[in-house]
Amino acid sequence: MLASLIFASLPLRTSASVVDENQLKLVGEGKMSFLFWDVYLLKLYTANGEYKTSQHPLALEFNYLMDIEAKDLVEETVNQWREQDMSEHKDEQDWVEQLNNLWPDIEDGDQLLFIVDENKHSQFYYNQNYRGVIQSSEFSERFSAIWLSEKTTAPKVRKKLLGD
Repeated sequence: MLASLIFASLPLRTSASVVDENQLKLVGEGKMSFLFWDVYLLKLYTANGEYKTSQHPLALEFNYLMDIEAKDLVEETVNQWREQDMSEHKDEQDWVEQLNNLWPDIEDGDQLLFIVDENKHSQFYYNQNYRGVIQSSEFSERFSAIWLSEKTTAPKVRKKLLGD
């Protein structure tokens, strides 16, 4: 399993990367901000350190810089899909329910890791602890698109993630 190759033995609640760069290479990183608040530092990893659309495996590492309730994270995920003109998927309500069960409330210093494995399944980790998987390639593509699509609402962050 890819996830077993990714983690290094780092203490919890640090801003250091938990991705084993012998397995995945950093492509780029960017800070997501809203108005004057820094929300999180985001890093993109791929097997060769370069990103191409629909490339797998990949990892997005979120290092949070503020407290956020899980329900707000899930709601913003759906909002981002609508902002990118993604119509409601037949499985979207199931995905939302799964996310509500997978994601905890976030505190400043917490880390979420999203991995799309070779099977295009989405694995989630919270502070290096496995939380679960969503076994849907459509979900993986939509979730990744929030930051990696040309339609992203954060084009400056996307540009930094892609190493431009």
